[in-house]
Amino acid sequence: AKVYKMVPDRPDLLAFQKGQDKVSKVGFTSKGSLVSENIYQWIDDTPLTSKIVLNTLTSDFTLTSSFFTDQTVLSGIHVPDQTTAISLAGSFLSKMSSLPSYIDPAKTRPTLFSIRSGTLVPSTSFSNTQIIRVDFFQKDINKMPIYYSNQIIPNISILVGGGEDEPQIVNADYSYQPISDESATYPIKTADEAFSLLQEGKAFIVSAANKTNSNNISISNILLGYYVGKDRQEFLMPIIVFEGDNNFVAYLSAVKDDWINN
Repeated sequence: AKVYKMVPDRPDLLAFQKGQDKVSKVGFTSKGSLVSENIYQWIDDTPLTSKIVLNTLTSDFTLTSSFFTDQTVLSGIHVPDQTTAISLAGSFLSKMSSLPSYIDPAKTRPTLFSIRSGTLVPSTSFSNTQIIRVDFFQKDINKMPIYYSNQIIPNISILVGGGEDEPQIVNADYSYQPISDESATYPIKTADEAFSLLQEGKAFIVSAANKTNSNNISISNILLGYYVGKDRQEFLMPIIVFEGDNNFVAYLSAVKDDWINN
């Protein structure tokens, strides 16, 4: 399988100004304040009390708000349909210059939620929907899908809610690192080798909802993919993915260990 180099982040003397320009396009017009090295925040004193925290080196950001307690959001007024929610989320990312070409529109997924006791719960119908989460997934590479540290929510995810006059973005999580074209091919573990390492407890367990309280898991599928975490990485590495009963998912590095060590 191919191992790709990731594009490294490069310091920019104009990074803060570029960050200020980005957030101003989505409504944050106040001057940003320094939180820590390369990390700035902007607060919008609207009823939602929105806050955006941006890493000016990596361009990763989070947007948070008090939408869990906002009466307009809770009322569900002007909640968009799923297609409109996807369009609004994409437009928000475009304004932030943060809609990568690597995103696969066919994989973009809206999920409906209601708010219950300050948490999001899946909606049973659109009529009781208050929030739509729009998840953006990267395109396959060499016909191999991208996997994330959270198997359900990718590194780019937007929450869209209702508003007094129109829908609004109430939360956003964005983490993205470009992949270069530079690559090299390495030998990978066989399925049997990978399965033995899984049995030895050497895989990363992503999900292990074991409803039967049994120590045994039936593996139903083994496949190849690439792993992209939220932290910066030097390489895009292939992984072996195990899927099993009760939503069991585990990852294991696919490249043979002696090649990684060398």
